[in-house]
Amino acid sequence: MQRRTELISLIKNWFKDEDIEVIDSFTKSEEIKGRGRIAMLGDSIALMRDAEMVIFAKGWEKSPGCNVEHEVCVQYKIRRMYETVMENENKPPKMKNEDTSEKHIFWR
Repeated sequence: MQRRTELISLIKNWFKDEDIEVIDSFTKSEEIKGRGRIAMLGDSIALMRDAEMVIFAKGWEKSPGCNVEHEVCVQYKIRRMYETVMENENKPPKMKNEDTSEKHIFWR
């Protein structure tokens, strides 16, 4: 839980000049047990419809669900950003819709 908090703080700090909303798709294991992994993945993909960018945390490639979400981004041309890039770059990329007042970032 602390790791998630640190990453969300990193995202908000990195995009501090943007008015962003983090779309948090984190699912607790109790919810997964009740609904199943594929249903939860479907919910996460549905949340991506509002995202202007999806940020993938370190190790995303080891998760089957994150791999599917990444492929959705590739196929539907949703911008992606990676925690490793954020650690090594000095400034964030420009967001797609500069005229909107609220930016949506989906966090994986």
